Amino acid sequence: MKKRIRSRDDFVVLGIESTCDDSGIALATKNRIIFNRRLSSIEFFKKFFGIVPLIAARYQVINLTYLLSIFLNFFNNQSEGLKKKKIVVAYADRPGLISSLLIGRVFAQVVFRELKGLALIPVDHVVSHLYASLLDSKGKIKPNSWIFPILSLVVSGGHTSLYFASNHKDFQRIGSTLDDAAGECLDKVGRALGFPYPGGPTIERHAKSAQSRVRNRLIKDSLFRKSPFDFSFSGLKSAAFRHIAQESGKLDKNEFCFSFQEEIFEIIEARLLAATKAFSPASLVFGGGVCANSFLKNRMRCLAAKLKLAFFYPPKQFSGDNAAMNAIRGYHLFSLIS
Repeated sequence: MKKRIRSRDDFVVLGIESTCDDSGIALATKNRIIFNRRLSSIEFFKKFFGIVPLIAARYQVINLTYLLSIFLNFFNNQSEGLKKKKIVVAYADRPGLISSLLIGRVFAQVVFRELKGLALIPVDHVVSHLYASLLDSKGKIKPNSWIFPILSLVVSGGHTSLYFASNHKDFQRIGSTLDDAAGECLDKVGRALGFPYPGGPTIERHAKSAQSRVRNRLIKDSLFRKSPFDFSFSGLKSAAFRHIAQESGKLDKNEFCFSFQEEIFEIIEARLLAATKAFSPASLVFGGGVCANSFLKNRMRCLAAKLKLAFFYPPKQFSGDNAAMNAIRGYHLFSLIS
């Protein structure tokens, strides 16, 4: 007979992250993240200007093995009260690099078996990014902060997606990129400018140094008739490549980076505005690696204030891929079924 959970204090959630180049393990209670470690193989991939899937998977094996040993040492030295709690294992099972996802799933299954886990829960990596907004900079969890219904935006190197949700269980994806993600577009144009991989953070630094901040629009954006909440950045990327080639040695990189970055963010804002009119949310939730960009974060904050929406976003250290967000998402999912 399945053991009944008496309360939300009876279990903890072990989160595992392995979707791409980052490896992570985190342990969450109801109120805070008590263990969180992350290793990245990004430095190795800078020479390729991108991630090589099979090599990334090999790093996942090495890094997760190391992180698991650190976690077990931490866990074995905790109080008996914590060690007696049942463990729910939440791992990212989609989307991501297939080989890296498989490594994460195998590790999750092994940990679940060896620690006599209570449940094994696969979570959507992109939706998990939104749950990082329930964390503060010290790892404290604010579980009941969101005001439903919520409109949520995830912007990262691999994803640009809009979701609508009326509760923690049902996240409806209402828009996504039809080609390049916003972060991917920034990285590729950054390479054309001669910046190191990933190019997004360097573009932001140059944008901050722009003096005149004059907009030089590269394309004309318009919403798609059949899918007004979808994004497309490939046309903007191609226009940026042409402009960089034409200007060659006389391009002011600071001014270009400011203008180009703003054009990407205007495309994002236009879809958000259309979605708020269609769905009437009470909160705007922001997540993903690109939400660390101060220009985009301020634009989203101003938009939320203008529309009188509650606004939630993660601390910078939790904006990229991490295991803590998977643990929090797993906690909410298990709470719903237990």
